[in-house]
Amino acid sequence: MKRLLLILLFVFAGIACFAQRVVNCDFTKEYGCEIVTINLFGNVKVVTDEKEFVNFRVRIAKEGECCPDLFVKTVIDNADECGEWHFVKSDKDARFSVIFVEEFEDFTIRLVSSNPGSAYEDFTY
Repeated sequence: MKRLLLILLFVFAGIACFAQRVVNCDFTKEYGCEIVTINLFGNVKVVTDEKEFVNFRVRIAKEGECCPDLFVKTVIDNADECGEWHFVKSDKDARFSVIFVEEFEDFTIRLVSSNPGSAYEDFTY
């Protein structure tokens, strides 16, 4: 009985944590004991090696999938608004790094040609 209660506790805690994830134009993530807030616009480095450090694990929402966390517009330069990403190759030029994944993401994005930004801009509790 205790085992069942413990399992249910972890399941419900996981669901509660996932349900509270709201991505605005900045994202707060815990790295060990350090909590870091990163603005989700600017120069972005895409990492392909899972062993390399990345700031965020990002999943691209599939066509027809509901509710991505962030609408992302790729730009050539001057990525200075929420959701505008300019892809770069150098760590020193990047504001943050991402790896594209199929599961266990920090947040989901949908690539758009206009109106980038948080899907929760008008979200209130």
